[in-house]
Amino acid sequence: IEESSAWRVKALAIQLIGALGKRKADQMFRDLPVIVPAVMECVKDTKKQVSEAAAETMDNLGSMITNSETINLMPWLLDALKNPEKGEACLDELMDTTFVNSIDAQSLALIIPVVLRGLREGTAEVKLKATITTGNVCSLVADVHDMRPFYSSLMPELKKLQEHSRPRVREHALKAKESLAEDMSLTRRRSSHDKQNNCMVDIAATQALNAAVESHAFAAKLHPMLLSYVRETAQMFLFDLFEDVDDKMPRALVRKKVVGLVESGILAVIASAGSNGEQAAFASDVADAVVSALWQAQGKSLAATTESGTAAEQDYLVYLPSIILAFASRMLLKRTGLYLERGHRYSIVGMNGVGKTTMLNRIAARDINGFPEDVSCYYVQHEIMEEDASLSVIGYMHRDLDDIVTSKKKQKKRSQKDNNEREAQIKNALDEVGFSEELRNKPVTSLSGGWRMRLAIARSMLYNADLFLLDEPTNHLDHTALAWLQNYLNSLKETTMVFVSHDYDFVDYVATDIIHLADLKLTYYPCTFKEFQRQRPEIAAALPKKDDGGGSGETMFDLLSKANSDERAAELTADVKPMKFPEGCKLQGVANRGRPIASMTGVHYSYPNTDRYVLDGVDLRVTLNSRVALIGPNGAGKSTLLKLLVGELELDEKQGHQGKLWKHQNLRVAYIAQHAMHHLEDSIEMTPCEYIQKRFWEGQDREASKMITTKLTPEDEAKMRETGEICEILSRVNRGKKLFYEIQKAGREDSRGRDKEFKSLDDLERLSKDRPHIIKLVRLFDEKLKMADAGVDLRPLTTPELIKHLEDFGISSEIAQRKIRWMSGGQKSRLVLAAAMWTRPHLIIGDEMSNYIDQATLAALALSLKNFRGGVILISHNQAFLDAVSKEHWYLKDGTVRVENLKNKGEEA
Repeated sequence: IEESSAWRVKALAIQLIGALGKRKADQMFRDLPVIVPAVMECVKDTKKQVSEAAAETMDNLGSMITNSETINLMPWLLDALKNPEKGEACLDELMDTTFVNSIDAQSLALIIPVVLRGLREGTAEVKLKATITTGNVCSLVADVHDMRPFYSSLMPELKKLQEHSRPRVREHALKAKESLAEDMSLTRRRSSHDKQNNCMVDIAATQALNAAVESHAFAAKLHPMLLSYVRETAQMFLFDLFEDVDDKMPRALVRKKVVGLVESGILAVIASAGSNGEQAAFASDVADAVVSALWQAQGKSLAATTESGTAAEQDYLVYLPSIILAFASRMLLKRTGLYLERGHRYSIVGMNGVGKTTMLNRIAARDINGFPEDVSCYYVQHEIMEEDASLSVIGYMHRDLDDIVTSKKKQKKRSQKDNNEREAQIKNALDEVGFSEELRNKPVTSLSGGWRMRLAIARSMLYNADLFLLDEPTNHLDHTALAWLQNYLNSLKETTMVFVSHDYDFVDYVATDIIHLADLKLTYYPCTFKEFQRQRPEIAAALPKKDDGGGSGETMFDLLSKANSDERAAELTADVKPMKFPEGCKLQGVANRGRPIASMTGVHYSYPNTDRYVLDGVDLRVTLNSRVALIGPNGAGKSTLLKLLVGELELDEKQGHQGKLWKHQNLRVAYIAQHAMHHLEDSIEMTPCEYIQKRFWEGQDREASKMITTKLTPEDEAKMRETGEICEILSRVNRGKKLFYEIQKAGREDSRGRDKEFKSLDDLERLSKDRPHIIKLVRLFDEKLKMADAGVDLRPLTTPELIKHLEDFGISSEIAQRKIRWMSGGQKSRLVLAAAMWTRPHLIIGDEMSNYIDQATLAALALSLKNFRGGVILISHNQAFLDAVSKEHWYLKDGTVRVENLKNKGEEA
């Protein structure tokens, strides 16, 4: 291909490579680092026959890849290799891919050419992405020898980019160059454990292995060449295991690994000698010999353990001694071990954004190399976002029932059960978590966050999974549900469990072991959370401490409150990122902070097709001084009350609703829903900067226009086009204590302004009973004036301005420019809060905004809310958070609200 000038020879050579790739992939795939660059050069050949052959062969070469992440990237990689203009899209996908497996030489053969093209030919932005990817790809390679073929190409380009005009390109080029140089200085593959003698396996161990193979009775039946092959293959297994196997890996697991190697590498070769029984016995003995030699090489006592293990050895469900976790733009874990003992309950702890949820996601995917195929998983994620609004609770329990547990054996067993038994299982599970007959027939979308989590737990009961994963299971749960969950999880004695939670009382009650995720590694503590706090006080300083009632305990909130005047408090909170709320604006028309800015009067509200009132005669008032904690059991209607205040729900007399809702016409509200994805579900492929730019484009908040109280339906728009109908609001004025709006009617405009008249708000509300579009136009116009008053229409939506705003809420510049779908739950919560605060609101309404946030960040949020110069209404099951902020409790139960002022907290002047 490289030397021939005849296009026919080139085309035939390329076709031959493609044909060999189809038929002999296992023999050719090792040479991909040499083959791919040569074929790639021919993709743009001027001769059509050559370029077409090269494009087809590239597809065949791609089919040889075995790395699971690279297989998923294949469409983008092949597209970029064939079309240089697709390189940036491929780099984006590379940077957004989560890697849990090392990148091998064959994957590098496809990835490095794309990266090299970006380093050489791309714009400044492409060069930046290429340098970031280069540095991190080096960390993802297990065997540093795999990088050697690319060293001479990559290093000169990285050196050139150290002179680039953009500082970030220079910075990442230097990091990538240092990472590459470090790789080239190593002499062996990376692992998660260090060996004192990293040069060679002990000679005595090798001799013992050879002797065991040669002296075996079956060896006499083998041709000398076959015996030599068996001996050398067994040695190769020993060398590889010495590099890869952790010194603490139980003998039983090591033997299981070796048996698989021997069956695939030796048993097929000796098929012509002896009987099947003799072959199997020989293969088994060779496996034992390899394990014994490995034990000898590692300096472990052969008498300490047996083939089946001893009482001293742990019973591991999962034992993966060297895993990684990374985006191609960021390392989260670097060559660390994942060890899960059977029947243990592990809590992963660490700061927001270190990769706890990402780690759970990839364990649940079961695509980590070496993950046991016979281990089944069930994963309860922190949010159930049901797209099908009509799907009932019962429907959710039935859906995809046979696809959740990944063990094929268990799927087959379960599919043979009759429908009656399955229905009984579902009924028992829903009974266990407290679902009434009424709730079972409701749509999933109508459930509160607490009931959605109960539903997820109920569904998990249908599967006897070996490994149970939970992400923030306590979010939205009231005290009764939380107590039940704790007892239920502790009752699963045979199930291995891994969970993430920021409720450390729950962690202490449930966890038998703590996994600390920090500094790119997993550190294991076989103890309760309280014991972990005693062992690691520097971590405990960033977590809440219970006050014993004597006033001696200090929470993180207490420390932050006095950090400016107390040197000790300042030192303990030095690593806590504060939340800086924007300076609020005065609410026009409200001179006294104690005057109402919103109210509910005699509100009766029920959901469609139900006779029960969720809210039954509710009377409330909100002021700029309000610091409200809305309290009640799961399903009491707390979120419903907030949605009515915000405008996501409305009172409809046709549905039997009663009462009056009122908000000051100039009131700006920041609303944070209990599910962050409620705000972000249409924007997960955007960056945080792009999300805010889109949301507030042209100075308007697009989320406000999507609420049921403002969203114009096709019927509304059709009505607005009818001659004589009100089609636009032009202005608003105060006359005395009443509001008047200048209206425009359709089809009657003229240059002298006739048919433009002022109508009072009372008149417009009356007209809206038959024509709902009128009051929606009024509300949309009010929103426009609110945004103008806040200066949103003048505030620049540039990336530097947005990065500065996001940093005030603990979102770094790097995260601000990465896709939302890769943000952690806590980071998404902060993003939603940051976006809501862009309008400089007068009232903050937060529904479970404490979820997914670590305690240090939560303390910073509580302090910012306490100092906020506006009203605050919160729902949270974190009592310490509510206590730190609230001065008033609204107790919601059986449809009614009882208001309690906390006198000891005083009133703000």
